Amino acid sequence: MPAGASIVWAAARSDEPLWFEHRVAVPELAESQTTTVDLQHWEVDGDLVMADSVFLSLQLVSELEGVVELLPHGFLAVDAITGEHRFAVDNDWLLTTAFVALDVVDEFDAPKLAVTMFLKGAVDAYQLEAHCFYNGARFAAASDVETRYTFTASDGSVVGQEVVAEFDAVRGWNNLSDSGWGGDWHLLDANDGQYEVKLLRDSRVARVVAFTVQGGRIVVPESGAETAAWGADSSAMRGVEFSPEFGAVIVLDASVHGDLDGDWSAGSSPVFYAVSAGPQASIDDVYAQRVERPKPSLAALDDETARALQAYLDRVERLLATWEADLIGADLIGAEGPFDYSQVLAAEAVLRERPGYDELAAAVHHVPDAHEVDRAFALSPSAGEPVDASSQPCTLGALRDRMLALFAAAETRVSAAAGAEDDELAPYRSLLSGDKLSLFEDHPANSFVYTTIGGRIMRTPEEVAEAEYWFFEGPTDVPSTATVEGVDVRVTVRGWRVRGWRFADDGIIVGAVEFSGVGQTAPSSAFRFAPPPTKT
Repeated sequence: MPAGASIVWAAARSDEPLWFEHRVAVPELAESQTTTVDLQHWEVDGDLVMADSVFLSLQLVSELEGVVELLPHGFLAVDAITGEHRFAVDNDWLLTTAFVALDVVDEFDAPKLAVTMFLKGAVDAYQLEAHCFYNGARFAAASDVETRYTFTASDGSVVGQEVVAEFDAVRGWNNLSDSGWGGDWHLLDANDGQYEVKLLRDSRVARVVAFTVQGGRIVVPESGAETAAWGADSSAMRGVEFSPEFGAVIVLDASVHGDLDGDWSAGSSPVFYAVSAGPQASIDDVYAQRVERPKPSLAALDDETARALQAYLDRVERLLATWEADLIGADLIGAEGPFDYSQVLAAEAVLRERPGYDELAAAVHHVPDAHEVDRAFALSPSAGEPVDASSQPCTLGALRDRMLALFAAAETRVSAAAGAEDDELAPYRSLLSGDKLSLFEDHPANSFVYTTIGGRIMRTPEEVAEAEYWFFEGPTDVPSTATVEGVDVRVTVRGWRVRGWRFADDGIIVGAVEFSGVGQTAPSSAFRFAPPPTKT
């Protein structure tokens, strides 16, 4: 920053070529130094009276050294919001943006993971919590979640919040690991894989930020080249940028979940950042403070970790050997259904194993993907290739990927079956109401035989809806007596049970009966509202 410099910022409205111009003095700085400039300016002639696009420009000016440099400039979209004479800058584009940083400003020898996200509306820190997932398993809660910058409307009301989640137990690297400092930290540079940070707002997931660590470094998305200018499309604003708060941030996508943000525009454009919001950096700048050191042997595991890994591999081997070929064999890759009943049963069995698997996976989440498994596993199928029955050693990361694919295939089949069942039962539900509909939900037509007076089977939705009487037959144990060597004993024998309901025209139950007897099936006389005649 040159001597005698000022930041000159000016704004123009559509009806006012120069709305205002303001100067803020800045100190002389070396290239490595930063400062904060407060651009608030309260003495503005003429308030906004309608939604508008406001042009804003920033210039670095030093008359002493003859410097005039144009800084970020562009348009701010100002929208009219609910209420009288209330306006706010459209920042909806930020809702799908996140900044992932390794905070070298706070601690460069072992920077903690910090993730910045943006929420719409007013929110307090006590309403928020965040968790970090590694290869699908949760392993760390945020040590601190705080609200920082607050976005306000023209009347001072809060319309949005910047939220930062910090993970003290998750570090980018540890330059002092040889000293034993931070021995229980999860080091990103030693654990390649897939990560997610999930932000909860009022105990509901509001944001999910996913990133990949490969070769010890966070991967910068290809959609945002590190040196490319940021355009009007917020999806292109992905890359690395210097940050006085953290050192450098990686700009990534944030997935919006739930409805806690209220109405927002997914197509909102970051119009102010027509050029760039700050100096572009590279991933090398993120890792500039990291000291490269020889990596320890991947095979060197302590006894506790070795036992946990053994238990995990035993579970993986059983699940893959039992279900992988059935659910994601070569001929099933990409299949979307319909699936036969055996596939659905297999999928349900796999998903019942998920909680136990997740517990075992969490116990070895710190073991790197590159760790070679010293045992044999059947090769995973690939598109167009048969399942290779031979067995070969593989990496832990490959097994994790296969397990995620197995669970995904199972979820696809269960979801497809649920959707097919809903489609099958929809004609019935559309005709039923009141108690009839409630009773139907407990006795779906694809699992129960619907009969009416005399045991006549009803086969169509119309018959079921119009019937005054419903009966269901099932087996039961009927008390009886028998004589064994002259001694009477109480026994139970296989019998039948019929339960019936009578409905009013509006579908409300007006009567119920239940009959039972000995035998394989009920007689037709049991399907009525008077007791069946007694045989003499």
